[in-house]
Formats: sequence, C-alpha cells, structure tokens
Amino acid sequence: MDITLSIEDSLEALKTQMDGATAADITNRRADAAEGDAEAALWLAMFFEECASAPPSYELLDRRLAQVEQQVKTILERNPETELGDWPDRVTREAIDRFEMCSDIPGEPDLVLESFNYYGLAADLGHPTAQRAYHAHANYLLMNNGRFPSGVLGFQQPMLIEEFKQRAQRYADLLWNSGTPHALTLLARMYYQGDVYPRDLVMTYAYAQAAILEGSTGTLQAGGQWKELTRYLMTQDQVSEAEDLAHDLLRQHRERARQQ
Repeated sequence: MDITLSIEDSLEALKTQMDGATAADITNRRADAAEGDAEAALWLAMFFEECASAPPSYELLDRRLAQVEQQVKTILERNPETELGDWPDRVTREAIDRFEMCSDIPGEPDLVLESFNYYGLAADLGHPTAQRAYHAHANYLLMNNGRFPSGVLGFQQPMLIEEFKQRAQRYADLLWNSGTPHALTLLARMYYQGDVYPRDLVMTYAYAQAAILEGSTGTLQAGGQWKELTRYLMTQDQVSEAEDLAHDLLRQHRERARQQ
C-alpha cells in the first residue's frame, strides 16, 4: 500500500474491486478475514458501508429516484438558469448501481454494525489504510443521523462509542509511533472533532501545520484544509503558539520515522 496516497485515494482504489460482487465473493471474503486477511476485512468494511445507505427494496429505490426528480424540479423552479450538469443522472445512476451491487448479500446482516466491526478488524490486523481511515469512517457509521435506514448505531448500542474511542486512540498512537506522515493529519482531525481527545484548536492547527511542513503528497492538502478551518477561530496568540508547537511536533515525528 502506497503511504503517499491520501486516505480517499487508497480507499477509492479498493472500491474498484466491488463491482459485480456476488454472495460467494462476500462469503469467501468473510472466511479470508476470519483467517487474518486484512485486505479482505477492509473490503468488507467498505462494501457494507456502501450498502448500508442503499435502498433495501425496489419500492424504496423508486422512492429515492422520485426524491431526486423532485429535487431537480424544485431547484429549477427557484432558479431556471441553474446549471445542474450531470448531477441528476449521476445521482440516479449511483442509487441504481448501489442497489444492484448490494442486492446479493447473504442473510440479513446489520450492515452498519458489520461495517463498523470490519473496519476495526482490518485495523487490528495491521492494514495501514484501515488504521488511517478508522476514526472518520467508524465515527460516521456510529453517529450519522438520517442516511441509514436502520437508524443511529451509536444510540442503539452506546457501548460501541467507548469501543470506538479506545480503538481510534490506539490506531492514532500506532501511526504516530510508526512515523507515518498520515498520523499528523489524523491527529489534527481528532483534536478538531473532539470525539476522542478534548477539542483543541491549537493542537489541531499545530498538527496541520506540521503536516504541511512535512510535505508528503498524501498529507499536504489535508493539512492545509485543517489549518484553514481553524485559523479564523483562533486568536493571533493561539496561532503563534500553534506555529511554534508545529515545529516541535514535526521534530518528534521525524525522530519516530528515523527509528523505523
């Protein structure tokens, strides 16, 4: 796995393997994951996450497509000159493709819970992309309100929230100690979100600035985004403190990298 890729690019490369997945593919990958195949576990996590938001029946698919049609109509009624481009066709195609892709899942598993658990398994098995992606994706699976027909997993099983926090911190520590540049942007996200560590804008900015100074292709853009997100919420004294801290964090990070 190329660690210079962004998390999104790494996951997108794996998504290409999902097209045409069959019940046998899912069963085989479950068996592979149970035997310790981290790639199979991450594939299952992503597959079930995609399918969790898919319409579970033809009736709901028709309803989803009707909603898109109504959205287009409403937008054009408000402003007839709006250029929608290929958005309506793309959203319609994605809904149909996701429905078809997910229609062959054996049994009736809780797709959100399955995805949550497989992200954790893939990360536990040492998959670097799963460790980098766990915080964003597992938190989304737990707390997203409105996208999943099954409801909000974190409200249904609140004990999973503590599991999420412990795992997210453990993976962040692993990445930091390994010296991977993605640890810097991950920690920026975690300090901004405040769902694992207490929210701290100075720490967010400092880790983001350290990622920019580190300069890796996969972290440069994300570091810039977190920096821009926080700088207008901070005083000049806080920015100065964060700028100084960033150099210290980068020095510590490079020491970890040299030890590998």
